[in-house]
Amino acid sequence: MSESSPFLQACAEWKKAEQQKSSFGFVKLGIKAGVPIRVRFLDAAPLKRVLHYESLKGTTVICPEHDCLFCSRGDKRVDRFFINVVDRADDRVKVLEFSAALRDEMFEMVKELAASGESKELLDPRNYDLVITRTGTGKDTRYAVAKMDGKLTATDYKSYDLEKYLVPMNPKEMVNKQESRPAPVEVEKPVGDFGTEPPPVVPSVPDTDENPLDIGDLDL
Repeated sequence: MSESSPFLQACAEWKKAEQQKSSFGFVKLGIKAGVPIRVRFLDAAPLKRVLHYESLKGTTVICPEHDCLFCSRGDKRVDRFFINVVDRADDRVKVLEFSAALRDEMFEMVKELAASGESKELLDPRNYDLVITRTGTGKDTRYAVAKMDGKLTATDYKSYDLEKYLVPMNPKEMVNKQESRPAPVEVEKPVGDFGTEPPPVVPSVPDTDENPLDIGDLDL
């Protein structure tokens, strides 16, 4: 069977896309350093969510922003933005998740286009493509955004209903998930010979979770 078979190529592309699905259930578009992406926005504006990465192990918590158990105890929180885009690399709908840094860069670009006075259509990024380039890592991460003309009929694409995918966790659910976490196992301390104390028991697994925020903007 030929490796150039359209059927095999299509299956391979879909398999790769499935592997890119986020924990929220949609196909996510990431931005790797030094690899530009070209996209067309399908939404008029991004959807903002506040996330807790550290509060529950293995779970990204979408904060309700009021009566939040994790906010009340001082857990770290971060603003993230989500928008449906067409990835020009494979002409498929994906969700671009980005930080305030990229939001500000796009905002400044649209302001500059608007100031040029060329056309009111420039005020809406749904009317043209954006080329986004990321450089650096961690706190040195920077973004460059450029406009690129291109034809696209938005009605040909089906967007994700982000309000349904990105539902904040309610306070009761937070308490239930917190209480369902396994309690630490208490190890009975043996008494050594002649009344001497044994060395302290050191857990083999650290009690703190690794914070993805400490290694920079993971996906953008």
